Order: sequence, then C-alpha cells, then structure tokens
Amino acid sequence: DLLGCVESKNDYTAYNQIFHSPERSVAHYDTNLTSMTLQQVMDAQANPGVMFATGRFQLIPSTLQAAVHQLHLDSTALYDSSMQDRIFNDYLIKIKRPEFINYLEGDGNVEDAIYAWAKEFASAGVRKGKQISKGRISANDGHGYYDGDGLNKASLLPDDMVRALEESK
Repeated sequence: DLLGCVESKNDYTAYNQIFHSPERSVAHYDTNLTSMTLQQVMDAQANPGVMFATGRFQLIPSTLQAAVHQLHLDSTALYDSSMQDRIFNDYLIKIKRPEFINYLEGDGNVEDAIYAWAKEFASAGVRKGKQISKGRISANDGHGYYDGDGLNKASLLPDDMVRALEESK
C-alpha cells in the first residue's frame, strides 16, 4: 500500500503527462483509465504529452509493453485494477525486479529489494553510497535513483521501505 500511495494516491485511474521546455509533469486522478484496454493505454503512451506513467503503480511505456509481451496478455483486455495488480505481481516483482519476490519469499536480501524498488519507482530513495542514474553516487540516504532528471524526486526513505517490506512478509 505504501508504494501505491506514493506513486498514485492508490488511484488505479491515475496517469501523468510529460512536457518539455520546461521539463514538467502533470498528474491526473479519477480518470477513465481503467475503462481503457491495454492497447489503448499503450497507444496513448506513445506520446508522453498525452499519457506517460499510468495506473496505481505508474507504469511507464516500456514497462507496460514488456509486461504485455512477457505475460502474453491480450491487448484488448481492460487496464483495470485486476490487470494492474496482475502486472505488478506477475511481472514487476517476479520477472523485472525479482529482488522483491526473492526477499518476500525468504531467499533474498532486504537491501537488494529496496534498491530494486528505487530503480523501478522514482518515488523511492536509495541508501547513501549506492549508485544512482548517470553513474552518480548517492551522497545521502533518500536520494532517488532518478533524482536530478528534472522530473523525479524521491519521497520514500530507505528505512520506510524496509519497514513496508518487512510488514509484507
């Protein structure tokens, strides 16, 4: 719940748009997103000025496309709450970022899981000394993997992420 809360206010219908000059994003809530098919969402995501990150987990275009491909999803299926949860559970935490499920099922390390979390979700911060995007190193706990790109800033501290994962076990 912590992840969904920070990414989208737990709103399955949320999406954002990305604009350049100046770099900015605009968030939208209580939309008709869950009545759209996977293909309609992917088509809209082809233009970030129309739609970029979508749903409760704010899936970016490449992630949604990969999930549809890897899970052999029917692109005419609705992008509703069940589908978004399926993509999160069956693709994001099992295939794309297995450090999550490895930790939750007892075989992994919580620090690897929170680092994977930060690499997937811009709202999540990394530990001091961890590598972040563009080869930089985080000077403090809580810098986001994507901080400094003009659009993203982390709001979750690593200790909060550890607590959330421990409570999910």
